[in-house]
Amino acid sequence: MERKLFYIIFWLLLILDIPIIFFAVQLITRPVSYSSHILTETNRALLTPVIPHLPDQSAKTVDLSDIPPLYPNLIWITDTSELLGKSGIYREGNSASISGKQWVASKKGIAPTDMDTVRTGFRKYYDTELTKRGWYTQLKTSSGDTVIPLQADGPGGSIWGYIGSDNNVIRIVLLEEKLPPSGPDVQLNCPCDVTFTVFISDTIPIATILSQTK
Repeated sequence: MERKLFYIIFWLLLILDIPIIFFAVQLITRPVSYSSHILTETNRALLTPVIPHLPDQSAKTVDLSDIPPLYPNLIWITDTSELLGKSGIYREGNSASISGKQWVASKKGIAPTDMDTVRTGFRKYYDTELTKRGWYTQLKTSSGDTVIPLQADGPGGSIWGYIGSDNNVIRIVLLEEKLPPSGPDVQLNCPCDVTFTVFISDTIPIATILSQTK
C-alpha cells in the first residue's frame, strides 16, 4: 500500500512540474526583443525613446569636388560679407570656423501665391543634388564623434547644410534663405524679397575640426 501511494505522489509531482519546466525552457530559448523605449524598474516605458546610434559614416567616400552648380533659377554674385562658415560646423555644442566661398542671390517682389514655390525650388534643388551625390546632414567619425553643419530656423529664415567626407577630409555646403522680418506682432507682407545664400567650404581634415571643438 505504501509503495502504491509513493508512485501516485511521484506521478502527481511530475505532472505538476511539466508546465513549469516547459515555461522555463521557452523563456531561456526565446529570442531577445529589443524595445524602442527604455524601461524603468517597474517595466513602464519612459516617454523618451532610445535614440539610435548613427551609422559610422566615416567609411562613406564622397567626391568632394563634385558639387552641384549654383541654383540655375537665380542670378548669383560673390558675397564677401560675413561668411556662414564663421560658425559653420558643430560638435557637442561647440562651433568651429571653416573657410570657403560664398554667393548670394535675391528674388524681388515675390507674390504671396509664389512664395512657397520659390523657396521650395531652392531647397529641393540642393537637397536632391547633394543627397544623390552621397552627401549627408551629419557625420559620425570613426572615433565616435558627431559633427553637424550649422543649422538654424526661425521666422526670419533658415540655415541648413550638408557634409561630405573622403579619407578623413571633409567639406561642407551651407544654404540659407532670408525672409523679411516677421513674428507674432509682425505679419509677413508680400510682395516681398527673399535672399538666398550658398556657402561652399574649403576642404579640411576632420582632425582639425575635432581639435577646434574640444
